[in-house]
Amino acid sequence: MEIKSTKRKGVHRLAVSGEATIYGVSQAADAVRAALAGAESLQVDLSGVSEIDSAFIQLLLAAGRQADRDEKKMEIVGYGGFGEEAMLVLSALHVEPSAGC
Repeated sequence: MEIKSTKRKGVHRLAVSGEATIYGVSQAADAVRAALAGAESLQVDLSGVSEIDSAFIQLLLAAGRQADRDEKKMEIVGYGGFGEEAMLVLSALHVEPSAGC
């Protein structure tokens, strides 16, 4: 898994690619914590993800709850080829998929 981080105008974007699984969840958790701490809004781009597992989904759910507590916005702006799992994540986070997902 690779995570690219960019920040513009208070929006921190994490572009995740590869396999988003338990093997990289620690790295991803560090990136999400840093992004939430340093921005008003967090966008997670999963369009480059080829596989996702329950550990990564739990991380996204926890990040969404933390964003709510911190009164920050978190959104998923894309998802990869994992279909049903993506819809589970989006619905659990109460996030509508962006046009073009």
